[in-house]
Amino acid sequence: RKIIHAWLKFLCKRGWDNNDLALYKTVMVDTVLTNKPDGLRFHVLDVFLPELEKVCKSNSKSVDFNNLQDILAPFYILLAGIKSQTLYEYALKKVFYALPEFSATTSVDVDVNITIVSKCIFKIASESETLPSKQRDLLYDTYKHLKSVAKKGKEATGKDMVPEKFTTESTQDDKEPKKKEKK
Repeated sequence: RKIIHAWLKFLCKRGWDNNDLALYKTVMVDTVLTNKPDGLRFHVLDVFLPELEKVCKSNSKSVDFNNLQDILAPFYILLAGIKSQTLYEYALKKVFYALPEFSATTSVDVDVNITIVSKCIFKIASESETLPSKQRDLLYDTYKHLKSVAKKGKEATGKDMVPEKFTTESTQDDKEPKKKEKK
């Protein structure tokens, strides 16, 4: 949590500089989101949006859409390359399905364009030949869902934001999935 907070605070204080964002993307992708242990990746997914809000609020800064896309870039890369179905679904739930609600309820100015986010997800699904079909289908479902949320716009409510399958007990109330015991 503290490292994510420090990264975002650094980026925010430097005005979301493109060079700094490129370094952030490289570090997040090469050292955090594409390497094990999964526990660290689950934790980053849990704390990312809350820490982004804290940083922006404490620095009285907004995040424009282009900067947000750069900040989200490591998570798009995660979706394009992750093999763990559990981690995959968790990333969708904690970052991408949470974006509309985050945008609607955050106390800071964050420009979230759900239509563009959904198109980025569609692009990942259509271009990534290495994705298992189940994950590709999940991305197409995510695209359709976010597209429908975008159409509803400000009329979308909390229940519209996250698909029902991600709000059931199967996700263990936002906790990291338990590991299966060895026999």
